[in-house]
Amino acid sequence: AVLLLDDVLSELDEQRQKFLLNCFSDVQLFITAAELSDTVLSDLPECRIIEIRKGTAHGEDRKRV
Repeated sequence: AVLLLDDVLSELDEQRQKFLLNCFSDVQLFITAAELSDTVLSDLPECRIIEIRKGTAHGEDRKRV
């Protein structure tokens, strides 16, 4: 399954963000967000983050340590 969360994290506090993301550990997840806290990012499983800066996409692979 594939799930798209469009800017839903901005409506939640950090604790609820973590809870929501942990609910979807068995699906491919696409998240759009204005920003993600380092705390939330550190709880994500292996992922690819694509940040758009001045109209250019910058990708970064992240692995949970």
